[in-house]
Amino acid sequence: MSPEKDETHGSLADGGIMSQRSDGQRIGSMGQRLVELLIERTGNWVSRRQDEDFGIDLEAEISKPSVCGEIIKIQIKSQETPEITPRGVNVIIESKYLRLAQSLRVPLVFVLADITGERAWFLWLQGWLADQRRDGRTIESFAETVTVYLPETETLLAGLQGPLVQVARWGHENQMLLSLIDTLKTAIATQNQNVLLALANLIKSVDSAYRSFPLEQLIDTIVERSAQPRAAWELSMLGHFLGIVGRSHGEGISKQDVMRMVIPGDGYSRAGLVGLGALYDEHEAHLHGMDLSTAFEERGYPEVAFYCRLREKYPGVKSKELAFGDYEYTVGSFAVVVEDKGWFLNKWANRGESAYLDYLEQREGPSQA
Repeated sequence: MSPEKDETHGSLADGGIMSQRSDGQRIGSMGQRLVELLIERTGNWVSRRQDEDFGIDLEAEISKPSVCGEIIKIQIKSQETPEITPRGVNVIIESKYLRLAQSLRVPLVFVLADITGERAWFLWLQGWLADQRRDGRTIESFAETVTVYLPETETLLAGLQGPLVQVARWGHENQMLLSLIDTLKTAIATQNQNVLLALANLIKSVDSAYRSFPLEQLIDTIVERSAQPRAAWELSMLGHFLGIVGRSHGEGISKQDVMRMVIPGDGYSRAGLVGLGALYDEHEAHLHGMDLSTAFEERGYPEVAFYCRLREKYPGVKSKELAFGDYEYTVGSFAVVVEDKGWFLNKWANRGESAYLDYLEQREGPSQA
């Protein structure tokens, strides 16, 4: 990392003249040399300084049996005496590095260098973020710094001889998730419906191999895209994706996931409502236990609460049957007013479950089940 970019490695004084070297600069420089030495000591990696990359100090590449582009990027934090507790080595990571890791397509590894003990510990950031998402924590929920405790045995030298080799070769199950998310983004950007829907079905196969697959991160990605201004057919495509995922993985979706899927920001997502409809079709009992109508009403979305109550009013009735059948769309003080059933069905075919809300009217009195 160049001196002007991080106080750990120094700063430039006014006029381009190097200021007096601080203890922080000295420690940072010693830590970087230590990490370079540990990398070279393995005999299987080669290191390169990354002076022009913000947030990245080194690049390490597997060199045996040959150099062929299997790399990791490294951000170093150097300390004279790291804090080692019964919980492990105390590592404080700035959230800006987590955001950087989330945007990178190559593995980013955070390294804590102990210049006194001449050892270092590592944390693969993208993999750690995926694990956090499994536990319900999003990157937005982190403070400016995050404290992580690493086992003393997870040294950089041990990682370079095992786990980080796997990561550099894209052999970790979390990298399957990262690849799927990249494919998802590309399918949306290129408006390739066939790839998107095939991907939704592929997730089921991947999930059978990786039981702890963090489906929530895919939901985060799709609802983020669906919240952006898009044509009706694109929203329908995203809704179909959520519908397929909902049918195959509904029992693993939490109340928090459903809320984020339907209300990703300001306003509800039409694509998210299609996914919600699919969940009611295939996992009705699972959703009943969430009391979604109350949750959406408390969030300020009585119209979405109405949809949940409408589906629960007719248990066992699927989305298509409810739309095409002769049912009364009234719950409490809310009613869907349909004067032309054919016109409504045309809207439903294009907009999915949100068509009910387009025709929703409230009569006098509070909404109730």
